[in-house]
Amino acid sequence: MATEQEQIDNHDLSLDSPDVLKNRKRFVPLENNPDVMTSLLHNLGLSQSLQFHDVFSIDEPELLAFVPRPAHALLLIFPVSETYEKFRREEDAPKDEYNGSGEGEKVVWYKQTIGNACGLIGVLHAASNGGAREQIRELTRTVSLWHAIRSTDKS
Repeated sequence: MATEQEQIDNHDLSLDSPDVLKNRKRFVPLENNPDVMTSLLHNLGLSQSLQFHDVFSIDEPELLAFVPRPAHALLLIFPVSETYEKFRREEDAPKDEYNGSGEGEKVVWYKQTIGNACGLIGVLHAASNGGAREQIRELTRTVSLWHAIRSTDKS
């Protein structure tokens, strides 16, 4: 049986995410539905004033006019294909792994290592950065997680 590093070195990764090793934990995918995502956001401890909305276009002004303002984040849902994953691996190969952490970092980054967790990871990114970050209610698991991540220093 190959070690985790050998699997990484040999690209023994799952098709749906090159960051998730085969035979690792997998989530049941979240439904791509604004009501489901909004419920998750509120259950994570963010303000009831925050909501997800469908966006029907990112380049047609008349359709973008339906998106309530301010918009703190955009979760882009798209089908993953072998071609996309091949391109992504090639594009990412020469780049260094992001290892930033601690109070000095402007952005909180969560690496997805659980299959089908892209919806949850997207929600966490949206909640932990930008204007939404200020709307995390105190004494919630999310604020505890966020403070723990911000105080971690990998150096």
